[in-house]
Amino acid sequence: MSFAIIFNMNEAEIFDKLNALNDTDILEHFPKKYLDLNPSEEKDLLESQKDIVLFGPISSIKTVRGPFSIIRFIMHAFNKELQCIIYNQPFYSKMLSKNKKYLLITKYK
Repeated sequence: MSFAIIFNMNEAEIFDKLNALNDTDILEHFPKKYLDLNPSEEKDLLESQKDIVLFGPISSIKTVRGPFSIIRFIMHAFNKELQCIIYNQPFYSKMLSKNKKYLLITKYK
């Protein structure tokens, strides 16, 4: 998965800064191509190559450094534990921390 990490703050701060009442209101602040995505919909969540929006806490993070950086973490979204991997983006390891909620826009592969 490749990620665009949008926020590094708790859920209340995100909703407050964006004047949002629910998940759909948050999507109004993204480019138009993301407006048809709804983070609270589970329908066809893991369809390959489909754009998805994930919002939830991270429970574990493991970083492997070497010739290529690999960051593995578990994100809780849609009442599931999703295994996520970020390749060759070492700066994300300093941005991610356990038990904080993140909003990620990604493609499932």
